[in-house]
Amino acid sequence: MKIPVTLKIAALAVATTGFYTYVGQLVPQKEVHPPAEVAISKDMNPDQMRKVGRE
Repeated sequence: MKIPVTLKIAALAVATTGFYTYVGQLVPQKEVHPPAEVAISKDMNPDQMRKVGRE
């Protein structure tokens, strides 16, 4: 009995999707936090600006 080509392609697509889903679950997720807010005012002197720029 021959298996139709359409069914072979569908099975390959399902197997590939399942494989990528499995691998995606194995990879640990990294939690990313936004950077802290920095207050910059108009009356800052150059030394203070330098400190803010390095943060």
